[in-house]
Amino acid sequence: MNPLTVRAMMLVFCIWMVSCVSSCSEVLYYFNKQEAEAKITKIYEETHRGRHIGQHISYRFQHAETDEFERGGFVVDDADAINFAVGQTIPIEYRGSSPALSRLKGTNNSFWVTIFLVSSVLMIGLVAVMSYLSMQEEKRSSRR
Repeated sequence: MNPLTVRAMMLVFCIWMVSCVSSCSEVLYYFNKQEAEAKITKIYEETHRGRHIGQHISYRFQHAETDEFERGGFVVDDADAINFAVGQTIPIEYRGSSPALSRLKGTNNSFWVTIFLVSSVLMIGLVAVMSYLSMQEEKRSSRR
């Protein structure tokens, strides 16, 4: 087997593993999300290492199962921030009781899911090509 092919397969396999783990939370969101109405409590400038990133929208919502109030937030760019105001009610979706597991309704993070699907197709393609080349090599060696 060609060493370059083995390296390519190992690289695709590593990407596949990372994307598989990273896309699990998005799949869990798809199946286990709950919807709620949240009230915006604060809007402030978000910075990272002194650089402006955007506007942080903080909100508060009531958890359906525990009836406790949870806090969450997300960052939007300045152009989108004008669509939000303190006291406004917005639809959100959440999973579990952690504020890190809530987000604006309709927001999805399909980057890792896409990488997972593409790397799966690449792995299947590499295995198919390797099998085909192996069969061709066997046919050539049996004719000799």
